[in-house]
Amino acid sequence: MTFGESVEHYVHGLSGANADDAWHALVELGPSALPHVIAAFHAANHLDTQVLLVWVIAEYRTAESVPFLAGLLAHVEPSIWKSAIDALVTAGCRAAVEALLTASAAAPDARREWIDEAIPQAIACLREAAERGDVDAQCDLGIIYAKVGGVAAETPEARTWIRRAAEQGHAEAQYYLGDTSDDLHPEEAVEWLRQAGEQGHVAAQFALALKYEGTDGVYPDAEKAVTWLRRAAERGHADAQRWLGGHYASGHGVAQDDTEAVGWLRKAAEQGNPFAQFELGEMFAAGRGVPQDDTQAAMWMCRAGGCGNEYAAQYAQYKLVDRYEKASATARAAMDRVMSSKQRANVQRQLREWREDFENRHRHN
Repeated sequence: MTFGESVEHYVHGLSGANADDAWHALVELGPSALPHVIAAFHAANHLDTQVLLVWVIAEYRTAESVPFLAGLLAHVEPSIWKSAIDALVTAGCRAAVEALLTASAAAPDARREWIDEAIPQAIACLREAAERGDVDAQCDLGIIYAKVGGVAAETPEARTWIRRAAEQGHAEAQYYLGDTSDDLHPEEAVEWLRQAGEQGHVAAQFALALKYEGTDGVYPDAEKAVTWLRRAAERGHADAQRWLGGHYASGHGVAQDDTEAVGWLRKAAEQGNPFAQFELGEMFAAGRGVPQDDTQAAMWMCRAGGCGNEYAAQYAQYKLVDRYEKASATARAAMDRVMSSKQRANVQRQLREWREDFENRHRHN
């Protein structure tokens, strides 16, 4: 009998005379059975069976169950969403607490009361694990205290638990401590990020690179910035890829190389990074590292302007308008072909506003 067939067999038994034995058998299968149990929940025709399966999942006490359980918090059946709340409390991990916090903000009043009552219980379960010496729980508890209590790692209890985990070599705690603690000396922040980065923590590698760009009181070192950007970029970090492409384009901290610049910008752009998309468009417009191509330039610039990030979209829209105003007739025609009707209307509106502003200022002078 395969693993999946075992789950199916025991799930069928939940509605029989030996339901208790079947339930315990599912629990004993352990977290490896989670995908099959979730599939069985969706396939079940009886509410009682679904509730029993949620209780099985609760016994697995694993963070991997959180996305499924979080989804059940919006379930129409009270017995389902209440069981899901209990399961999230039992999970005893940061993801479970965060799921409850998120659900509380959107839940109807009656359901929110249950969720809000569960949040401190979930934190208490996490604290119990932390006090037993579970380093993952220590890091998670510190981050949760920071989110509930204020800003970054600056609440005393948050800082205590995060530092305790960091000092035991926990990469996420080291990253969080180095990147968010405003009271750390810059050199100490760099050291925590370096330790996390050496363990392969990609966000820490990028954060460390930004420190070496000259932020937060750290003396600029372009070569070190490039080193850490490369490590993060090679792991697929889109922002690092974009920044590394910028270094190659400018020759800052590395030998100037337009081909390398385009390669890294393209990797970031293909992941949806709007700044990289626009900068890649500029490389096509100028024929740097690639054959000059107005259509490709327009395509990437317009893609950046249509992103979901409000700040990035505003930046890209401004740059798009500026590019359109200064473009040759051929380049402008290429942009007209690629832009959506909304983008075209926005560009024309912004150009009119710029011209009117210029004329008004010129008239008053």
